[in-house]
Amino acid sequence: MTSDEARSILNNGNTRGVFDASSMIGYCGLQMETLKQTRHRAEIGPFYVTSTYQGRGAARVLMDGVIGEARTRGIEQLELFVEVGNTRALAFYERFGFERISVHPDGFRIGGKPRDAYFCILRI
Repeated sequence: MTSDEARSILNNGNTRGVFDASSMIGYCGLQMETLKQTRHRAEIGPFYVTSTYQGRGAARVLMDGVIGEARTRGIEQLELFVEVGNTRALAFYERFGFERISVHPDGFRIGGKPRDAYFCILRI
């Protein structure tokens, strides 16, 4: 990932990055709800770690950080979507205690093709 790409991702203000030296190797967004009735919830996403750093602790650093930030902000429930076929990511989220709640048909479009997604939550 180029430094311009990293800067563009981080400039939205709701995304944290994880770095190896000066290179961003992953990022995670935390989207806060603004309505009074839904402020107890926040959505995690996008969540991405480059393939060469998967399985090496970068994703754990991101998830620990975003859960900590959510707790600090008084969030009680984190939510995310994960593609049904992405078993590695699903196992990662479930290790943190996320639970599958439902299937969201056509939740993602990858290469223009619809993919179903699990809707998952973590009560913190």
